[in-house]
Amino acid sequence: MDAKKLQDRYQSKSSRPSGKTARRGCREEVQRRQLVVLGMHRSGTSVFTSVVERLGFFVGEAGELTSGSWENPHGFFERRDLRNIYDRLLDQSGADWWKVSDFDPNSVSGSVVEQQRPNIKSLVSRLDKQGRWAIKEPRLCFLLPIFVPVLGDPAALIVVRHPPEIASSLRRRNGIPTFAGLALWEAYMTAALRYSDHTPRAFVNYHDLMVAPGETVEALANSLVRLGFGELAVDGVAGQVDFSLYSERVNQIPVEDQLSPPQIRLWHQLQTGVIESEDVACSAAAGLVPRQYESDENVATGTGGGGQAERWFPRTQSGSVRAVGTKSIDGRGSRSGCGNPNG
Repeated sequence: MDAKKLQDRYQSKSSRPSGKTARRGCREEVQRRQLVVLGMHRSGTSVFTSVVERLGFFVGEAGELTSGSWENPHGFFERRDLRNIYDRLLDQSGADWWKVSDFDPNSVSGSVVEQQRPNIKSLVSRLDKQGRWAIKEPRLCFLLPIFVPVLGDPAALIVVRHPPEIASSLRRRNGIPTFAGLALWEAYMTAALRYSDHTPRAFVNYHDLMVAPGETVEALANSLVRLGFGELAVDGVAGQVDFSLYSERVNQIPVEDQLSPPQIRLWHQLQTGVIESEDVACSAAAGLVPRQYESDENVATGTGGGGQAERWFPRTQSGSVRAVGTKSIDGRGSRSGCGNPNG
């Protein structure tokens, strides 16, 4: 099932909202308000959302957002109310941010979606009153088709980062082995491409922001203007980027030495923003490690009890999962972190 058909499945019977338009001269331009920031965990979605906020997008009041921590000292720029919705949609499907090997939006029952639809509508209605606004959450890479029919006319900003840097950050933060982190990266980014295929979108690169912030912010602002968000003021925005957070700098290592051939192709497409096929799918050889994590019943249920779940994915005080150990599995597996490529 392609992204458009999947979105239509979740379309309610009520009329779909449409973007407002304003005529300038002889040209009609979309006055878009809704921006969805997509990308893998540890890819720079937080810092780009902070940039988007400084460009004039409403993200949320301080009390509405997840506060900063050692992982993201300046904040995650993720709404708590939106996260509650994501958690319910994923939990009802037996999934979590690290447990997506068999997840696709079609696996979420219609009754669960209908339970959350009023919450989504209420949130979108409140945000629309703010003018231009943005939401950010990596799990939207998988859940976007459920949200698009309610959003109406969003655009997507896809954040990309050198995949070994992401894997290195996941290993430091969660203890996830590098090849498992790369499999998760592939799963998230192929899902982001598939499910945003019928959504206007732009691509931004974390490394570019770190090494050339002024040019990258200006290019981002120009992309958002082209997507229909109106003029944006860039003065002073780049100067607020905290370069000290760029700690996992491994992008000087050739990707050919670290990625599988399908992952290399995916990485090149993400860098250029030129997607070779609408039918983007996770490779069959993405890796076995995340699925073997998931196969442990304690991990799958999150019950822990001092078993493998506590050793691999103990809960932090905030309730998020954090892995501190590794499971020894030699080599790459057949498929992992891919959702359903035919979903």
